[in-house]
Amino acid sequence: MSAFRKRGSVLVVLYYVWSFHVLFGYNVSRQEQYDLSLNRKWTIQNSNGSLSLPADVPGCVHSALLKQGFIKDLYFRFNDVAYRWIALDNWTYTTTFSASTELRAKQRVQLVFEGVDTVASISLNGVVVGKTDNMFRRYDFSVGQLLREGQNVVKVSLLSPVVYASERSRDHSSYRVPPDCPPPVQKGECHVNFIRKAQSSFSWDWGPSFPTMGLWKGVHLEAFDVLRLIHLSTVPVYSMSPSLYCTSL
Repeated sequence: MSAFRKRGSVLVVLYYVWSFHVLFGYNVSRQEQYDLSLNRKWTIQNSNGSLSLPADVPGCVHSALLKQGFIKDLYFRFNDVAYRWIALDNWTYTTTFSASTELRAKQRVQLVFEGVDTVASISLNGVVVGKTDNMFRRYDFSVGQLLREGQNVVKVSLLSPVVYASERSRDHSSYRVPPDCPPPVQKGECHVNFIRKAQSSFSWDWGPSFPTMGLWKGVHLEAFDVLRLIHLSTVPVYSMSPSLYCTSL
């Protein structure tokens, strides 16, 4: 039986090696995949157009306003309260890029957002390609049919996280989801548990309230012609006979 278990362990190891070779060894080569980074200067604008300024991506609205001199040190005295207006407004990120012939020739082109903070509508050349509502996940949008020769325009329209959370709370009337608001001494925002966002951004007992908005991780275009594997998960399953673990993909 001991020899059987040892043989089973060897088989499991060999299976893992084979799986990774097959699944990861046949990956998209540099020649097959075309990647265009959009990590650069974008333009951001508030809802009524009274503010328009350059913004780094990755980054957020607060960091852009600070860098361009529209606001001062966020942690000085009561600036957390003075700058509350930022998170109560809606903001739009805009950039342009040139789609080369090589890029447009690929079978699949994905517009990839590694992290959007948080609730947004995303459009390419005036067509909405998708929406986001979770700060903690990656979003991929198929955009191959929308690319055009010359300049292409990407817009990310962000909703106020404070207003969004408040509206979601108001619409949820079947039962109460506590807490509604942080303690008054924190001078924070309410209903953070109704948005998939860093909870501390609405204030915490150790930090002020800065409900950020923006593209907090990278943005890029991925173009390819072959099947692409992004994630792989395995589940160990114990077999009573011959007493070994197997792997299920």
